[in-house]
Amino acid sequence: MKTIVMNRPGGTEVLEVVDRPDPVARPGQALVEVAAAGVNFMDTGVRRGQFWTEMPLPRGLGVEGMGRVLAVGDGVHSVQPGERVAWVYAPGSYAERIALSADALVHVPDVIDDRTAAADCPWCPEGQDWRYLSACRSLTGTCGYGEPHYHRQAAADSLAH
Repeated sequence: MKTIVMNRPGGTEVLEVVDRPDPVARPGQALVEVAAAGVNFMDTGVRRGQFWTEMPLPRGLGVEGMGRVLAVGDGVHSVQPGERVAWVYAPGSYAERIALSADALVHVPDVIDDRTAAADCPWCPEGQDWRYLSACRSLTGTCGYGEPHYHRQAAADSLAH
């Protein structure tokens, strides 16, 4: 499969498309075929050498995206092959396929197109976007549809500060 990596910090000239073996869903993970990957400040910071400096080179880029589940590892019951999902903060999202924690996935309704799903989260609880999901994960470790309201309120409150 093809993925985008960097071999050294720098500008866009350090980005390289390489072939890597297909990832495999381990226990607790889902294997997702990436339809669209988001590009944001985190990605440019990693490329410039400002973030993830502890990670070895070459390193895969991208932290968010959207796609379709291809397979699930043992113990995964929250998603099934064929479902459309999106995620935030899964390093290596600039790839054709990614194996990531199934707990990091959010179901994407069919009315949301792939590019919008990779860039925004209009279907998230209370109309919040990826900033909401990021805050939720920071405060609680997870953030799904079944979570108590106080998690959503804490995340929404943290966005205001």
